[in-house]
Amino acid sequence: MPRKLRNLKKIEVYKKKGRLLDVGVGTGLFLNLAKNHGWIIYGIDISKYATSKLAKKIKARIFLGDIIDAPFKKNFFDVINMRHTIEHTKDPKKTLLKAFWLLKLGGIIYISTPNSYGFHARVFGKDWPHWSPPFHLHFFSKISLCQLIREAGFQILMTETEEITIHDWVKFLINRMGWRLNYQQPSTLSKNLDKLLARTGLGEGLVVVAKKLT
Repeated sequence: MPRKLRNLKKIEVYKKKGRLLDVGVGTGLFLNLAKNHGWIIYGIDISKYATSKLAKKIKARIFLGDIIDAPFKKNFFDVINMRHTIEHTKDPKKTLLKAFWLLKLGGIIYISTPNSYGFHARVFGKDWPHWSPPFHLHFFSKISLCQLIREAGFQILMTETEEITIHDWVKFLINRMGWRLNYQQPSTLSKNLDKLLARTGLGEGLVVVAKKLT
């Protein structure tokens, strides 16, 4: 199952329909998928392409800028999706407080970010690709991310870590050693090892789903 569809299905465990805000729309694939599932879609992105051509293409209202400056009303959204966004923000707590303000009572926030305590971060150390300032400004463990989310007023509903293909990391190491390796599909063993890491909390990405209760 494609990752973006898996993400949406995790959201739809808690909310089935309503207004959905995607923070950092990228190529628009997630928003378009959500629209096809019956969601009323909105987006925020710093890209002028996303707010002009992409907005017209997928027929979405996409605001240019940061969520903190977004012009939406209080208690407006049923779901806010922040996939690999929070690590880019200047002030993560202020960002989460604004998200809390924008969500309706009972609204859901879905957050994912690189796992700085995951297997790959520990093995590769300073060579872990996610150590990439000024693009990534903040890094989180499960404990620190959940604490921040709770401080913003949310109740945690679900936490997990996501897999990434170990095959790709091996290829990364080989390339760093100066050897060229043409891409090949990862083996079944590689995929199963990735899933095992994710289930033990050592996956490459952190995922938290939380709810606004008050």
